[in-house]
Amino acid sequence: MWLSDVSISAALSWLLKDNTAGRELDNLNYNFTERELRKKIETERHEAERLNQEIDELKYLRQNSDLEEYSSESDSSYESENEEEMREILKSLIIRNEEQERKNAELCSKVHEERMICLDVKVQIRMLQQKQLESSLSIQAILG
Repeated sequence: MWLSDVSISAALSWLLKDNTAGRELDNLNYNFTERELRKKIETERHEAERLNQEIDELKYLRQNSDLEEYSSESDSSYESENEEEMREILKSLIIRNEEQERKNAELCSKVHEERMICLDVKVQIRMLQQKQLESSLSIQAILG
């Protein structure tokens, strides 16, 4: 490129002096735009390839998991042991969930109580502020 040897401002002034400056600028803009678009297209191609590879990997993993599931279903003794374990886990989780729900209810109740206390304190503060304001206004009225 001839612009790499010359500063951009010198190139612009040269182009402005030349009768074909408008065409030269159009060509430069066109070439620049074309290069940028080609770069964007190439970037998009790479992204599409990457996404296709990701899709292929997911398909492969899904097929493997389906095969593992099929082989585990064929072993009935393993399945019955696994089922019993799952029942025990489920029972344990249900108990833990009930405990958590109870604790959650207690905490919600405590939060509500604290909010009510805060609201009461805010009301008391506002009442004191109102009394102070009334006192200062009556003092000003007496002095005034």
